[in-house]
Amino acid sequence: MTERNVASVFDPTIYDNLKTVLEGACYDLDAEGAFLITGREDLVDLASYSRTFRLRLRRTEGRCEASVALVSDLADFAGELRKVHIAGEAPGARVQLELLLPLSVSGRREAVEAYLSEQWEQSFRMEFDLVSPWSGESADAGVPAAGQCRIRMMTTGKLDEGDVEGVEEIGDRLSQTLAYLESLAQSG
Repeated sequence: MTERNVASVFDPTIYDNLKTVLEGACYDLDAEGAFLITGREDLVDLASYSRTFRLRLRRTEGRCEASVALVSDLADFAGELRKVHIAGEAPGARVQLELLLPLSVSGRREAVEAYLSEQWEQSFRMEFDLVSPWSGESADAGVPAAGQCRIRMMTTGKLDEGDVEGVEEIGDRLSQTLAYLESLAQSG
């Protein structure tokens, strides 16, 4: 193999680089006690050729939970590695956030939405919904208990290596967001 071929085989993708930054920033905050990482997934979906890296976290003794995921699909990999991409769409990765809150916070949606819009700088699209299992008990560990609010947010555009500083800040912003939401849960 030539030197050029060896370099291209081991050249990390945008997804790999951003995953390293996100993972490092979050584990540093876990070590500092800002929050507790309660789960980690590193998934490859062979049916869609997509990759997802997800961390689940919460504040110690907290009632609110969060997950942060970095997602990239076949179009992103093909666009980056083979220079084949959809017109007008650059390769990259998206960040997805999910917040699970006690039902007591649901009456404060306007305050929560205003805080999240300010904290996340309008760079995320938000969806709010109430989650309730069919029965009084939740059989799956990943299914929220009765009476929780769920907020899902996804970046409005794709991120690349030029967004490394923003990706580094996600852990800090999640820690601040969880502190704010916990204060609402405690007072509600």
